[in-house]
Amino acid sequence: MLAVCGLAIAPSAADAAAPALHTIWQVATHNLPRAGNVARGGTVTLGAFELPTGSAQGPARWYAIRLRATLGLARSPGDCILSAATDGATAAQIEIQTRPGSATVSSLGWIQGRRRVVTHARRVRLDFRNYLQVHGVKAGANPLRLTLDVLGGRCLTGLKLLRGTGIAVTTARPDELRFLVPTSALTATKGHALTIPYELSRRGGWPDRGATVTLSAPRGWRIDGSATQRFRLLHDGRRGTFRITPTTTGTSLVGLRAMRVYNEPTATIPVRVEPAASWLSSRGVSLLLSAALIVAAAALTRASLRARRREQAESRR
Repeated sequence: MLAVCGLAIAPSAADAAAPALHTIWQVATHNLPRAGNVARGGTVTLGAFELPTGSAQGPARWYAIRLRATLGLARSPGDCILSAATDGATAAQIEIQTRPGSATVSSLGWIQGRRRVVTHARRVRLDFRNYLQVHGVKAGANPLRLTLDVLGGRCLTGLKLLRGTGIAVTTARPDELRFLVPTSALTATKGHALTIPYELSRRGGWPDRGATVTLSAPRGWRIDGSATQRFRLLHDGRRGTFRITPTTTGTSLVGLRAMRVYNEPTATIPVRVEPAASWLSSRGVSLLLSAALIVAAAALTRASLRARRREQAESRR
């Protein structure tokens, strides 16, 4: 049987073939400066967008956030998370880590995938897009809130929200990438190669960017060949296998991960490793039996020859 694991993130909307996002609501100009109040931590409400009766996330109409801002980066050690939520459901999450002389800004979303920027500048421009959560879309007023959680130190010297920040719609559904792997434990023998099968299943409305599948094995196990397999395109799905040689006994887990473009879905496969059979039980017994048969045949031949000689000697008398 096969198990399904993981949900993927669609590729960048910057791709020329990407579906369009149509803005339906923007943060009012007079509310844009309010974002600066969270530069040292806290939450502000930037307004609310109204949706008609029956509004919901999918299946034909999908709502997304666009967060445009300029971040002033501190020159001291800091660790923060900048997030935006509709109806309390987080739709944007940007990790900010600062050090003297540099900063790292990372994000993961259903439209742009995984992004990571390392900069030595004092400011960085942010243009983040992502689908809203199912619980972040409802009929009536949907408040949009911006929050900065300060985990340590100080990350920002300022935060300027830019025009264009708001809510958009698209007809493109989020891409979904799933691992299909065996659900029952694979049986292997210590020191003998084992095949690890998998399948990637993909569906969605964004351009196909492919993926890289990586295998992880218990410490000391030998991976026969490459531990990664790169698919330039996935289409509706791809199948693959890895070869691995266990060096320990017992039940262990082998891991699979789809890297970079999507949201890195993972899967695990249990492998039950039996000890290698001893020489006596695997080959020794059969060899001993063969040797016994050879010895018995030789003895029978010698006995037959002696009997013939006696018969010949008696006939001469």
